[in-house]
Amino acid sequence: MTRAFVTGISTNGPFSITGVNSPVSLNGSNGTSNQVLTSTGAGTTPIWATPTVSVDQTLLYPGYIYTSSSNYALDFAGSAGGQSILGSTTRGFPMDAGYTYDFDLYFMVGQTYATSTTMSLSFGYDFSTISGSPTQSHAFFNQVSTSTILGASGTTTQSRTTGGSVTIVAAVTTGSRYAAVVSRGQVRVSGTGQMKIFPKITASITSDNGVTVYSDLAFKVRRVGTNAVTTIGTWTT
Repeated sequence: MTRAFVTGISTNGPFSITGVNSPVSLNGSNGTSNQVLTSTGAGTTPIWATPTVSVDQTLLYPGYIYTSSSNYALDFAGSAGGQSILGSTTRGFPMDAGYTYDFDLYFMVGQTYATSTTMSLSFGYDFSTISGSPTQSHAFFNQVSTSTILGASGTTTQSRTTGGSVTIVAAVTTGSRYAAVVSRGQVRVSGTGQMKIFPKITASITSDNGVTVYSDLAFKVRRVGTNAVTTIGTWTT
């Protein structure tokens, strides 16, 4: 027989419910699988609710990295326009509007003389719309070391670029010239939808000089917060 206790029950000892058919009923609701009792404040009946966990995704977002295991040849015989260096002429990383992204890039590229003594190579980042109407602003820092010997240390220059590009390989009149590039920057995406970012190399003129991006390139992109982010966490002075 069910008994009603109008004035409540208070116990200092354990409260035990046994049996496989002994639900806890709250205002006629037994809840559903995986729900938990949730307080609704002082003087009110708790409710059955599905638990939720709030997580700052910017602290957990792992980012994405592209690496290459083989050389990749760029072809500027038909056009001098910029090409992605990620193994395909337009391959890039998708970014959502409303967020700031941080990126790192390490690669080595070489130009080998064939017919042109005036073709130089420049490097920068390109963006294209995937969906919606996104816009972006970006800046990046570069360290470029050039040499006529693949993998050898050489003259190093450093620069900061807000948009645009920087020359990384000067024209060659014979043989080859190589550049090792380290680049780091950020991009803020506004508007709506998605756009992609990809590192690109552009030739100064159309030419059939050989251009090779060497293996072990690494391009990493991380989402660090909204497009207005200035800090993650708290700074102290």
